[in-house]
Amino acid sequence: MTIIDPPSSIVNKHMWVPQQNVFSGAQPGSALVIHKTGGGDGTAEGTASYFQTGTDKSAHFVVGQNGTVVQCVHLADGAGANCCADDTHNSWWNPLIAKFTNLNLCTISIEHCDQSTSNSTPLTSAQKASSFKLIKWLVGQYGFDIHNEIRPHNSIDATICPGNFPWNEMISYLQGATPVPTNPGADPAFQQSYWNSNNIFIGAVPDITTGIANAWIHDVAQGLWRGGPLMHEGKIMWKGQIVPWQQFVGGFYTWENGQPFWHSNS
Repeated sequence: MTIIDPPSSIVNKHMWVPQQNVFSGAQPGSALVIHKTGGGDGTAEGTASYFQTGTDKSAHFVVGQNGTVVQCVHLADGAGANCCADDTHNSWWNPLIAKFTNLNLCTISIEHCDQSTSNSTPLTSAQKASSFKLIKWLVGQYGFDIHNEIRPHNSIDATICPGNFPWNEMISYLQGATPVPTNPGADPAFQQSYWNSNNIFIGAVPDITTGIANAWIHDVAQGLWRGGPLMHEGKIMWKGQIVPWQQFVGGFYTWENGQPFWHSNS
């Protein structure tokens, strides 16, 4: 099989890591390993930069929360994300451990940006769409068995990675289910996870038909960080008149003359 890297329709940027962070010529392809970053700024570029300058680790691909995909290691080479198995590893890996010892020599790895150190932030809709598209391309190239040869990092060693990665959704997508929506306004799972991200609205989910709610959904869909809601939509005296407003982690919206306005905390 001729080893090629994904086209620009799959990968948005290349940020190659130093040669000492890769296993040159390893030609991995026995399995695909899914990771989450457990910290960082949420951008693929931020994690890729860390791989370039802050560690001897690496991954082939990084998927940011805004859907950007950065490639850090050529598929002809091994990345440094999957060594080494400990005594908690899934027995599925035993034949590959016996053959390679270092699983970096036979695996392809994808990092998904998650600012939470517990890897508990749901993938954004844009992140899921880009990730699943990349995984589908890799499955097409390598013929991975989607039920057995796509593995979580925690099947190799005792780690919380990849946390709450949406495994069932990925499998459904690869089996030809309805594509992941890229507009969070049409994605009930997105609405549920973000509106309730601060556990403020127990039993009282806000009305997502309001102008402020839809402005928030639209902005987050564009990769703009706003944070979760801290309150229900209310009223505030603003510029001499009472207007609707709602506070979020990163700032607040006002609704003035039929338009939303974002006011950042910074």
